[in-house]
Amino acid sequence: MKIAPVVETYDRIVREVKSDLVIVGAGEFVGGNKTPVVVKAIWDTGAYGSVISPKVASELGLTPVGVKPIQTANGSYEAYAYVVDIMLPNKLVIRGVEVSESDLKVCDALIGMDVISLGDMKVTNKPTTKFIFRIPAEGDTPLVAES
Repeated sequence: MKIAPVVETYDRIVREVKSDLVIVGAGEFVGGNKTPVVVKAIWDTGAYGSVISPKVASELGLTPVGVKPIQTANGSYEAYAYVVDIMLPNKLVIRGVEVSESDLKVCDALIGMDVISLGDMKVTNKPTTKFIFRIPAEGDTPLVAES
């Protein structure tokens, strides 16, 4: 079965691509009793790993699995790490994603290269911004939105 790609279409050219995602603690999509959290997430090719806000971690009642070093444009620090499952807008669930906690200013999550590298991504800007992401990666196969 072929999985439809994630497609985000805007009415103008944008500087950040956002999607609504559903996040739960690892394993909670199957038989879990905790309520998932819907978040606005930015797709960030400059982020090595994915990130959630302290608010999301708190709402999900997550317990840290450790602490990891984080490097940003503003410096380095250590952050709590959690393991979550992420449902993309196309209903594909990515299980067991280790995320860091960070105070995000404009969203509640960042999707980093840990997730983006699982598939193929395309952003076009003529005449307006259109974003397409698919898993699994298919290499040189043209990346188009399903009709």
